Amino acid sequence: MLRSDFLDPELDAARDTPDSQVAELLHGVVDLHQHPGPSPIPRRMTIMEAAEDASLAGFRAIVAKSHHDNTAPMIDVLRTAGLDDFGIEVYGGVALNWYEGNVNPYVVENALYSGARIVWLPTISSAAHLAKDHGPGSVFANPVLRVGPANRVTDDDGKPTGDVREVLELVAQYDAILNFGHLSADEIDAVLPTAVAAGVRRMIVSHPPLLEGATPERTAAWAAQGAKIEHVIGNVRRRGVELLQAYVDATGLSSTFLSSDYGQVHNPLPVTGYQITVRLLLDHGWSEDDVRRFVSGTAGELIDGFA
Repeated sequence: MLRSDFLDPELDAARDTPDSQVAELLHGVVDLHQHPGPSPIPRRMTIMEAAEDASLAGFRAIVAKSHHDNTAPMIDVLRTAGLDDFGIEVYGGVALNWYEGNVNPYVVENALYSGARIVWLPTISSAAHLAKDHGPGSVFANPVLRVGPANRVTDDDGKPTGDVREVLELVAQYDAILNFGHLSADEIDAVLPTAVAAGVRRMIVSHPPLLEGATPERTAAWAAQGAKIEHVIGNVRRRGVELLQAYVDATGLSSTFLSSDYGQVHNPLPVTGYQITVRLLLDHGWSEDDVRRFVSGTAGELIDGFA
């Protein structure tokens, strides 16, 4: 049972206005990018609360992402505490930052063996992320833990490191999802072809407007190699549907999908974010079929076949 103060009167105000068209389009949503707790960064909801809220809205699946921990064992433990009773698919994974062993094949093998379904290449420890302003006061700043040096994925010649190559082979072996984290466009250009050659079938480039050099044209090239392009609710709301449309026009809806990337204390809950964004897209002339593809179709294909 969700706690009585789960909804924020301001952040989640959209839930006060029933919208049957939006409610119907939320059935089957696959959100591959949520940030529930536990986390050293304050979060609005736990994994259990995220799953229950998404289930009540009719979502098909969610992924619990952490920049600091492998979430797969957490989810496995929660299954014995009633997680499966919500009737929604819940998956976890490992992000290859300082706190999880960096780009370490041993860490990745253990995570995949323990049920991780997504491997994120460096996010908050990537060189591109650290080059941005993530100091005190930033929503990305870690309020507790130390920050380490940049975690490189390419060598001095611009080629994927040996550890990256081993990680890609493991992702292919387990038929998991490879997410390129917060790498720069140049780093993605270097790693993506190697991932394809290693046999990785499921690949995601997240929030390209936030990645250095990730123009619509470059995302189209990545999509042509098999990557799916993930856009996140915060970008759509802050930067406008017009920018999103430029990326969608470049890659096509069959290679594009929406995730929330929500869970932060200053943002709406993920379900609220979807409600707001679906209404926004409809008001900008998107058809129901296109919205449905964007929020459930392409992302659903990425997890098809997962147990």
